[in-house]
Amino acid sequence: MRRAKTAAIMLTALLVLSCLAFWLTFIPIADPQPLPDHLIAVDTDRGRTLLHEADAIEDFEELSRSFEPLVLNNFCGVASSVAVLNGMGRNLTQTGLFNNEASSVRPIWRVAVQGMTLGALSGIVRSHGAKAQIHRADASSLDAFREAVVRNLSTDGDYLVVNYQREKLGQRAIAHISPLAAYNRKTDRALLMDTAAHKYPHTWVPLPALFAAMATTDPESLRSRGWLEISEAKHGAKGIIDRPLSNNVNFRYRPRHAWNPASQNRSQDLPGQELRLPDERL
Repeated sequence: MRRAKTAAIMLTALLVLSCLAFWLTFIPIADPQPLPDHLIAVDTDRGRTLLHEADAIEDFEELSRSFEPLVLNNFCGVASSVAVLNGMGRNLTQTGLFNNEASSVRPIWRVAVQGMTLGALSGIVRSHGAKAQIHRADASSLDAFREAVVRNLSTDGDYLVVNYQREKLGQRAIAHISPLAAYNRKTDRALLMDTAAHKYPHTWVPLPALFAAMATTDPESLRSRGWLEISEAKHGAKGIIDRPLSNNVNFRYRPRHAWNPASQNRSQDLPGQELRLPDERL
């Protein structure tokens, strides 16, 4: 009897420790981090001034409505995809993003453990009927990136998502993915809608610093990071194709908070078998 009781206590303790380890590893926990001096939070006086003086801001309102923080620590690409696709009229949750076709690109369990590369991000976005154009920083230039930012953020219906290394911005050394929402030409800064809202606010980032952060190598794909331009695919095709701010913006930025699991509708979609794209290392 005593042995059985001891075994039950040990099993309970093991289960509690396992749950705690899972929570600490995968679930975002509120941990606000200070920004380096060259980065400007949008929820400051200076940040709001940059927003109202922004030159290219066409995507801001739609992204403000569709944005939601990542629900798992490695879901930055997932949260970015959902924000952009919902801005284009889809109605997705972060778990619901993984339909059969998306799961064949990269299953949800692998994204939860490893995150995703720029190639996988492109494939998952395309699995929902959008066009995704990959730009590798090492095959481009700062001027070309600036031109893409201004063009994309000045037109409605297309979006730009960046894949970069935080360390190059003076933050903790980890790769990250987030959409851009506005550009201020006078200061040469882009507004990064940081999907890790439990740690960082939406941030104005100098374009040269952001480009340098993208011009880093992803250790999984062994390719340069970069950016993705996303728009509706013409005639339903899928594949890689090598206004002033209103006064009633519903700015859905939820600054620096942890995810509330009760707020998410869980999808029952099951991950399918993984399949690498033939023309892009994931």
